[in-house]
Amino acid sequence: MISQNLIKKYTIFIIVVLIVIVISILFVFNPKTEHKAQIPFDSNKWKTIEKIERYTMYDDLVNNCNIIGMNCSEVEQLLGEKSISYDPNEDASDNDYYWGYTIRRDSFEGDEVLLIHFENNIVSEVEKEYLEYL
Repeated sequence: MISQNLIKKYTIFIIVVLIVIVISILFVFNPKTEHKAQIPFDSNKWKTIEKIERYTMYDDLVNNCNIIGMNCSEVEQLLGEKSISYDPNEDASDNDYYWGYTIRRDSFEGDEVLLIHFENNIVSEVEKEYLEYL
């Protein structure tokens, strides 16, 4: 027959193990990047800070910098070197392509990018997108 004292010890052990498991799961599945407050966009700062910190300027950049309508050289002057460039139609002659700028890393989703859609070499759309392959 099992003693009451032994049952209490096993119960405490199981509770402690469950707590450790829950804390471990929360730690592992918590995104690695803290969400910091948004700050005003600064072109020089954008080009020099860690790429995964750029998300702090995303809202101001998209809402106040009038990217829509810019051409490639204007975007490159404003944002610097892009992280990716791709043509979804694989048809360079139609001048429909995207540039991406890494803005944040998410442990679940991959790299979050500022995705800039060009049509006829002019920005037509700006959005955030998660891409796993950067």
